[in-house]
Amino acid sequence: MKACLLSDNVDKFFEINSKFIYSFSKQYDGLDLINYGQQEFDKFHGFNVENIRSLYGIFKYFSKGDLVCIIGMNDSPSEWFKYFILRVTNTRLIRITSISTVCNATFNSSNFLLQIKQKIIFFLYILLLYLKVLPKIDLYLTSNFKEHWSNKYKYKQIEVINSIHCDEVIDNLGPITEEYIVFLDSNLPFHQDQSKYGYEKINPEDYYKQLNFALDSMSETFSKPVVVCLHPKFDVNLSNKYFPEKKTSRFNTFKYSKKAVLVVFHESSSINYSILLKKPIVQLYSNDFNKMITTGIDVYKEALGIKSLDMKSFLLSKDICRDVLSIDYDKYEKFINENLCRYHSKKSSIEGLSVYNIVQLNLKKRQQERSNGYY
Repeated sequence: MKACLLSDNVDKFFEINSKFIYSFSKQYDGLDLINYGQQEFDKFHGFNVENIRSLYGIFKYFSKGDLVCIIGMNDSPSEWFKYFILRVTNTRLIRITSISTVCNATFNSSNFLLQIKQKIIFFLYILLLYLKVLPKIDLYLTSNFKEHWSNKYKYKQIEVINSIHCDEVIDNLGPITEEYIVFLDSNLPFHQDQSKYGYEKINPEDYYKQLNFALDSMSETFSKPVVVCLHPKFDVNLSNKYFPEKKTSRFNTFKYSKKAVLVVFHESSSINYSILLKKPIVQLYSNDFNKMITTGIDVYKEALGIKSLDMKSFLLSKDICRDVLSIDYDKYEKFINENLCRYHSKKSSIEGLSVYNIVQLNLKKRQQERSNGYY
């Protein structure tokens, strides 16, 4: 029995703490598994997918055995032929989304023609699923409870699991303190999705000037230093330019969320740690933000009952400070139950043995189907 990972970004799947032994990726060359702390891999075989022909050859070979494939691809037309190959080779497919995507797909492109194109692609995708040209995903593991009821057209089975944020809090809670004002960077001026969906990018000079003024004001008001948790794609060489005289850090969001007296953000899934830790949260917005950003801001504001402050006319009064530090615990808890935690006392996410066991069960199911002559 074999399990594989198929993704254009193999890095994200190296967080899986299970014995998946095959990976198909354009980015395999030169990867050092030791850097990812992978002690669980008994064997690891990487294949560079240079073209569709080589991909088909690989899957045709493996289809003689028992193969489950963890899918990291999206559903865009550029990936459809890969899905077609997976259907032809009768590969069982699993998709894992263990980071809450509460704000994803809550906005449309600003370009009318692009909106029409997206709708045409969507209906064509549905048609290809109906005609069985493209396969349905056999199992979808998601931390978003609402997805249990939506998108059923492309999944045969949906299971709700813990988010990776939830499991990390369960496993590594440690001491909770109030040492910093923590800002969760979204890399807004340089976020490529804005261009992708036809929105005008934010002016970085104006943005960072307003942002730093707001952060400095909060730091002075609460007598706490600011820590900036940088977005993974933020250019660290620009840290001193855009965040002068501030402590910056990458890949330590959970660490500093535990030490926050107040967490500041626009909209980002990294806020999940602060929600789980029941930390006070405040949003910063600006009339200069495009609809893509403001839509996400509005979603979190409504879901969590948090205060939003205008960066362009930033002012902290005593009343505002009191509102900023207040927490709507009922809304926090509802958000956690719907988006982050299926199980509050045991691991059940992408890192847990439960996922590995589910994969094994699907491998056995495939064997049974083969022995029963289903294909």
